[in-house]
Amino acid sequence: MIGEKKLCVQCKKEMEVVDVKPSNGNEVQVLSCGHLIETPQSAHEAIADLPSAYETISAASKQINSLNDILLFVDKSAMSQQEKEKTKEILSIIDKEKDSKTLPQIKQILNPLKDWLPVASPWVNLFVTLFLKQ
Repeated sequence: MIGEKKLCVQCKKEMEVVDVKPSNGNEVQVLSCGHLIETPQSAHEAIADLPSAYETISAASKQINSLNDILLFVDKSAMSQQEKEKTKEILSIIDKEKDSKTLPQIKQILNPLKDWLPVASPWVNLFVTLFLKQ
């Protein structure tokens, strides 16, 4: 948690968590701006019970046979709508260019979307794995 970036609602800026303290069964995060974020412990327990993106993708991979299957799982994922759209755009570009372009050429085409690659990377990895199986 310490070092993690969080949105400070008072400053309306992303700040770094500099300390974490327990308070009445809750967790209080001290931000670098000095403001506090209090999170009920029950929220942490609920989040801990959610499967990670990699666990979800791993389970889903057993049912995936095409790019369309991957796109359906992206649509059902917990990502924001914008993250879903950018991920699908990246996957579509890779699919379109995979037979006619080299990897460096595809990377160049994806350059405008490079900020979205970390979000899309689990799905890109799944697509590459699927492609290599064919």
